[in-house]
Amino acid sequence: MEFRLGEIECLPVPDNSVDVVLFTELRESNPFAPEQTEWVWDGKYTVYSKSGGKVSVSDLALLKPLPDNVRDMAAALVGCVAGAVLVEETKALLEKAGFTSIVLTPKPDYVRNMQDWNDPLYKQIAETLPQGEEMADYVVSLSIEARK
Repeated sequence: MEFRLGEIECLPVPDNSVDVVLFTELRESNPFAPEQTEWVWDGKYTVYSKSGGKVSVSDLALLKPLPDNVRDMAAALVGCVAGAVLVEETKALLEKAGFTSIVLTPKPDYVRNMQDWNDPLYKQIAETLPQGEEMADYVVSLSIEARK
């Protein structure tokens, strides 16, 4: 096992060399550029191009589109909520990048627990949702497992 520090945009490993990579939050490095999600998966495919290589990711994903007023909030961008993509879109991006054996496991309890942290950022997002809805109706922690 070897640990290497790097940025997601430029991982310090040669092509065809990685068996398993674990990471969290695709957009953590730049929550203001949610459009980079497809690019990130395509880039990972190059790094994970060793036959049988595995990727294991935990990231935020959407069960349904966010209301416009929430998606446009600075707090939602900073909190990586506005940049999240739909669960189905995540699968499509993985398939497009060439990953197989894709298993997506939504975990809404993680998001429900976030609301209990009394974090002002997530509290502001939750208060902006339509009456009677909570963040876990829209946002989940998504466990992503896939292979090349």
